[in-house]
Amino acid sequence: MVIFNSSSCYVSLSCLFSLSEQLAFVNSSVVTQGTVVKLDYGERHPQISFVTKAGERVAFPGSFVSAKVGDNVRVRYNQNNPLVSAEIDSFYILWIEIIISAVFAIAFLCAGLTGQEFRSRYE
Repeated sequence: MVIFNSSSCYVSLSCLFSLSEQLAFVNSSVVTQGTVVKLDYGERHPQISFVTKAGERVAFPGSFVSAKVGDNVRVRYNQNNPLVSAEIDSFYILWIEIIISAVFAIAFLCAGLTGQEFRSRYE
């Protein structure tokens, strides 16, 4: 039970930290249009190019989105560091990591609070 409680605390804190970071990014970032300029390793890994508000051309690799060369996609980036922070502006890409960690946090919290074990009792 101690393991589940410490694990649930760690996963919960990690989830809250990730949520805080992502909300800060969403609130401070800029959204613009990007264009798929080539496909790396198939259609789910596009190379996306966009122009920042400052006029800088930036290209970054996208992941887990179906696209074809020439497609327009919404891009979200931090004005202070567009190359490092650029992401495709979609719900899935922005929030899936936090949703998964929240599911694990809830599972560990429930197991820790109820005394349930994840392994079989017959081992």
